[in-house]
Amino acid sequence: MPPPEDFAKWARICSRIVDHYNNGWADGFHWNIEHWEIWNEPDLRPACWTGTDEQFFDLYVTTAKYLKEKHPGIKVGGAGFTGNRRIYAPFLAAVAKAGAPLDFFSFHMYSDNYNFLARELPRQVRELVDGHGFTKTELVLDEWHFFPCVWKRLENDQPYRKKAYEQLATVEAGAFAAAVLIGWQDSPIDIACYYTTGPDAVGWGLIERSKRELTDSYWCFKAYGDLMRYPDRVKAEAQEPLYALAGRDGNGRTGVLVSGFRNGWGDITVQLDHAPKNVSLKAVDWNLQLAAAPFKGDGTAVTFHQQGNSAVFLLEFE
Repeated sequence: MPPPEDFAKWARICSRIVDHYNNGWADGFHWNIEHWEIWNEPDLRPACWTGTDEQFFDLYVTTAKYLKEKHPGIKVGGAGFTGNRRIYAPFLAAVAKAGAPLDFFSFHMYSDNYNFLARELPRQVRELVDGHGFTKTELVLDEWHFFPCVWKRLENDQPYRKKAYEQLATVEAGAFAAAVLIGWQDSPIDIACYYTTGPDAVGWGLIERSKRELTDSYWCFKAYGDLMRYPDRVKAEAQEPLYALAGRDGNGRTGVLVSGFRNGWGDITVQLDHAPKNVSLKAVDWNLQLAAAPFKGDGTAVTFHQQGNSAVFLLEFE
């Protein structure tokens, strides 16, 4: 995609888009959209940008300044950079030098490496952004996904592409996502958006579009969503490759989400601080889609069996 011919004019057009969706201009809406990202993957050449780095930096600075002048209540940022990270530091330096606003720094990453995605990457990006003076800038990972694939083969090898996209819909993918979401509770990531749509039938993992069916990966996300019924976080520890997150509601019930990512078949024991009552367990594994699963209670311990190389469990009790 080529750069706009007139950066100032493009900035004015962007401002009118904000007016349309937030202020009702031109038969528009009042959606109060807060985050406005300038461009997407300008470092993916030539598909998303055919200009130079410096041209993009100039476009960002021009547009960000104008948008904040006209709409001081919104958050402006960018630029949905790809995962190669080559452009991160030069972009930050250019924005800082120009005194342009950067309310959020947005980037993308696809990986099946838990430690990198859940721990190392957030820390490294936070340190880089802070190092350029943007200590209050949010980190927005607005594309991420479980990705045990090779990009070049996805583009050129149709049988490989089909098999890889099927893998993105599995329990393994969902267990990885659940584990990463658990890890991000104690990371500097502010917003993360799982990439879930695409041109192929699988749709990048959560919906099998040709059959209109929810995938195993979807049910892992559903388990994580169900845990949000327990908003008061309580301490939970697990030994990798198990990952745990727990919360309590206002009625004395507790939920514990356990993700086993590539840890193999076997028993899992959750040790509690009291003997639980009214216990229920749901599992997502090779056979169950967030359905009731058997367990054994023994005093303050609850034990259940993982079927498959990866699985996700939701334990609820009083």
